[in-house]
Amino acid sequence: MNKVVKVVIGTLLMASAGLASAVPLTGGVSFSSTNTTGMNWDSSADFINIAGNAAVDDVSGEFANYLSIGDLAHFSNIDYSTPFTAATIWSAGGLSFTLEAMTTIQEFTRQPWLDPFALVLAGTGTLSDGIETTTGYWNMSVNTAGNSFSWSSSADVNDSDIPEPASMSLLALGLLGFHVRRKLKK
Repeated sequence: MNKVVKVVIGTLLMASAGLASAVPLTGGVSFSSTNTTGMNWDSSADFINIAGNAAVDDVSGEFANYLSIGDLAHFSNIDYSTPFTAATIWSAGGLSFTLEAMTTIQEFTRQPWLDPFALVLAGTGTLSDGIETTTGYWNMSVNTAGNSFSWSSSADVNDSDIPEPASMSLLALGLLGFHVRRKLKK
């Protein structure tokens, strides 16, 4: 009987291990530049020099556990030339966002012979709190009129990214069944 108790306890511990899995962050955050003289967009080099910070304009979901409206985020420079190189672009409140891919690069001009006055970038990346990472989407707009930029990030929740505790429980029940069957044969 002592072995059966040990097997049951072990099975329960194994089944509960699946419940301890981490769930990705959900929600979103938006930033706007705080220093209009601190950003320089070189459209000919496909490079945005962001020398300064941006303030949180909006925060939702679990991002609110890390950030509040008005918090400052440190942004790094963005090179959107091809081939694109993944890089950490911002950090704030214990979170960081790494650009993984650019899916949209669109420059806007008033006349074909003039330099662009606006830029829209979008893509995917990973958000990290130092322990867990979550895949997310990002958008950035740059405007030369006010020499400013805005940024938004949102987490992507994909069911395949979240470990399913039921699978671990089924495995544990199966092992328990094998053990009981073995005991009944004796």
